[in-house]
Amino acid sequence: MDLLTQVVGRACPATPAAVALIQFRRCRPLAVVFGVDAVETLIAGVQARLREALRAGDLVERFGDTALLVGLPGLYGASHAELALQRILRECAEPQPIQGRSITPLVNIGAVLAESQQPPDTLLRGVLAALDQALRAGLPSLLAREEEAGPL
Repeated sequence: MDLLTQVVGRACPATPAAVALIQFRRCRPLAVVFGVDAVETLIAGVQARLREALRAGDLVERFGDTALLVGLPGLYGASHAELALQRILRECAEPQPIQGRSITPLVNIGAVLAESQQPPDTLLRGVLAALDQALRAGLPSLLAREEEAGPL
């Protein structure tokens, strides 16, 4: 929740923020074939690439075993959030070298645009709802505005 608390602290009506959850898929088969370290290498590689590709004030942190949470404070609006998500998708689609092979991560991304300060748990529920909608719709990512995300 520390990442969410930081993002909430930087969000206000003049400077909206977005929070994205990147869920890595098919990690279990990767771990069976290449070992658990391969999954760790894959996620750490994407995390490092995102930290380089995004702005200095953006936050990219591990969230659970197979996910990354990305905080995008200080956005100019929904279009800026969509551009950031497109960049995130491009970076996630880059193959990662693992044990002499090139492995392309499979991810789904849910994101919510917060145009006002919200409690961290509300943001997290919105991000999880957006991720669930993206998964059900077969989309790689989905951006929901805070009023669209609603409670689960």
